[in-house]
Amino acid sequence: MNNKEYGTNFFPCWKFTLRQRVEFILSMHGKSMKWLADEVGINKGTLSKIINKHWNPTVKIKLLMGEKLGCDSLVLFGDDINYMDNNKFISART
Repeated sequence: MNNKEYGTNFFPCWKFTLRQRVEFILSMHGKSMKWLADEVGINKGTLSKIINKHWNPTVKIKLLMGEKLGCDSLVLFGDDINYMDNNKFISART
């Protein structure tokens, strides 16, 4: 499929960095990085490491970030979260 099949509003989110995706979604909601860090329960430095891909977050953090931003974690991180974390099955899909 090409962009014409999706119309002019289509933008492939995987062509943007994680930082660009998070900043875009935050700006749509009028929220800040500090707000997101507080909502997820991590400090702003850790959030910065996550969005700059210097630190790989746990499944729980990925799901919380998606939930707080109002989108699927797949949109943010580009990976399907259907695997074990601390011996518990966690799925981003319901």
